[in-house]
Amino acid sequence: MSTKKSWILIIIAVALMLGLALFLSNPKRQMRNYVLSHKSELDSYAEECLSQPLPYRGSYDGYVTEVFAEHPDILLIHWSAYGLVPSGGYCDLLYATDGAPHPYPGMEDYEEYDQMFNWRWVQPDGDNGCSVENIDGNWYYCKAWF
Repeated sequence: MSTKKSWILIIIAVALMLGLALFLSNPKRQMRNYVLSHKSELDSYAEECLSQPLPYRGSYDGYVTEVFAEHPDILLIHWSAYGLVPSGGYCDLLYATDGAPHPYPGMEDYEEYDQMFNWRWVQPDGDNGCSVENIDGNWYYCKAWF
């Protein structure tokens, strides 16, 4: 086999490995799979957290969980963070007791845009915002950027 063909095969193999790593490390996919395979346990945990005195901060399966006093009907499970200040964000699981999409806490005054499969809130004169997408029942994938 020629050197040129060997390099092409190596480049293809590296590209496939990188693509597979990116596919498997996608937080949205991870959260969706986690909720769908642990839904009854997560529902029980959410109801338990929402019945605690507020503000509440706990832990579930190694993830930090939070219920804010200003948002007593929403549980956040902090899944991952990315980026550096001033351009970073969070990917969280959001449980809403009323089964309706909510903006990321603190973004209630942002402009709301309905999209086909999710909801989006954007700061009117800035670059902050969030996107919320239903996973199943009262569970939502929430991505916030700052």
